[in-house]
Amino acid sequence: MNLRENLIKALTLDLPYERMERARLLWPKLSGKSHLSEAGVLILFGAKENTNKFEILFTLRTDKVDVHKGQVSFPGGRRDPGDLSLTHVALRETEEEVGIPASAIEVIGELPPLNTVTGFRVTPVIGILNTPIETLVLKLHPIEIAEIFWASLDDLRAPQCHRKEKMTWKEQEFEVHVYQIRQYRIWGATAEILKNLLERLKQ
Repeated sequence: MNLRENLIKALTLDLPYERMERARLLWPKLSGKSHLSEAGVLILFGAKENTNKFEILFTLRTDKVDVHKGQVSFPGGRRDPGDLSLTHVALRETEEEVGIPASAIEVIGELPPLNTVTGFRVTPVIGILNTPIETLVLKLHPIEIAEIFWASLDDLRAPQCHRKEKMTWKEQEFEVHVYQIRQYRIWGATAEILKNLLERLKQ
């Protein structure tokens, strides 16, 4: 079974996020917001030419953005009034942030939305790059994106890559997933989404 078929099957599984209910209960208190802001992110799979080893694209946010400064994330952002769907949001933001057009991406589907304690309802969209990674001409948004990197599925699945950490934010203690890829620390909502997807593919 190839990656596309595996992803389609993985999206049909009933596998909730580990911290979904806790986030739902805490986000109004911690974020100070009366409603969730809808957002879409893209989990983009790509492979280098003449290989079938897939990698996932991550971005490193700058210190100039309003939220999640300096954190690793998937490309994406808030829904604008003119956006037709959360998939449209993820594709639009990906082109704005890193320069990859929607025409270069085959959309496979969506994971369930994840509520975050910072007041967002994030819908992860799954896509596969229809061109080799090395043929991309990237253009990083100077205010939002400091750099991008790719992480292979093999590396992300390695036991030594994943751990759990306890952190405190606004007097609330959380246990969060952390993935360490080279010098990059993936945590928070991005790690929660990644963990859920990897578990789906494993099953």
